[in-house]
Amino acid sequence: MPRVALASGALFLLALGLCAAAQDPPQSKPAAVAGEWVITFDDPKVKGPVILTLKQEGDKVRGTYGGAPGKGDKLKGTVEGAFLSMKGGNWIIPIELTAVLRGEVLIGTTRVANRPFTWTAKRQSATPLP
Repeated sequence: MPRVALASGALFLLALGLCAAAQDPPQSKPAAVAGEWVITFDDPKVKGPVILTLKQEGDKVRGTYGGAPGKGDKLKGTVEGAFLSMKGGNWIIPIELTAVLRGEVLIGTTRVANRPFTWTAKRQSATPLP
């Protein structure tokens, strides 16, 4: 009888552990990425810098890439923890932007017409788009 109780207890604890492991892990809070960023490309052949202007509401992000602040190609995306992912451009030249926030620096890659460009960006202001 004690062996049956011990085995039953062990199975119960194993099942309890499996149920706990199956739960979704806690989600990290989205990093604050709103503001104006100045992008400097790693490739010296790429003209720059480029302005990235972002507005953030929770984990949703929208903004513009290139040109004067608030002007340029429109982007939409999300931020999960420190990871930013956005898409936009137009139907002729699509733009995909991915980056990770490290302190006050974004480190990322932009794919323009499926060609990757790596870069770093420094925040110039935390003022969101109007």
